Amino acid sequence: EGELARTIRAIDRIQAARVHLVLPERPLFAREAPEPSASIVVRVRGSLEAQQIRAVRHLVASAVNGLKPQRVSIVDERGRLLADGAKDADANGASGFEDRQIGLERRLRGQIEDVVAGIVGPGRARVQVNAELDLNRVESRSETFDPESRVVRSAQTRTESAVTGNADGQVTVGN
Repeated sequence: EGELARTIRAIDRIQAARVHLVLPERPLFAREAPEPSASIVVRVRGSLEAQQIRAVRHLVASAVNGLKPQRVSIVDERGRLLADGAKDADANGASGFEDRQIGLERRLRGQIEDVVAGIVGPGRARVQVNAELDLNRVESRSETFDPESRVVRSAQTRTESAVTGNADGQVTVGN
C-alpha cells in the first residue's frame, strides 16, 4: 500500500495519496472467490484529468493479483468521488465522471461536425474533441415559482388615451 501511494504521488497534480487494499481470503469450499478491492484518497492541485484517474485505477489494479480497475474507487481530499469502485462500470472501467466527459465530447463533436459540414461538405472533415472537466467548480442555476408567494414576479401596465374635439376646435386629451 505504501509503495503504491508513493507511485501515485509521482503523477502530476497529485500531492498526496493513501491506498487501502481489501484482499479477502478464499474460503476453502467456495466456488467463487471474493474479489479484491481498493480505495484511494488523493490530495490534488487543481483537478485530475480523466486519463489520470484511469491511470491510477489501472496502476493499482495491475499491482494487485485479481483486482479489476472497476473495483478501485478514488476520492479526493474534499470527499468528491472521482472513480466509483462500488458498482460495476462498463467494460472500459468508465466511472460516472468519465461517462459525463465522454458524453460531452460526443455532443460537442457532433455539433462541430454539423457546423464544419455546412462549410466544407459532409464527410470532408474530421473532428476530434478532448474535453477536460473541472470538478472543482460547480455552477448551478435555479428559478423557483411559488404560487402562494405575495411577491410580484411580473407586472403589466396599460395606458389608454382618448382624444375628443370641442365646438371651438380645441382638442383635449384625457388619460
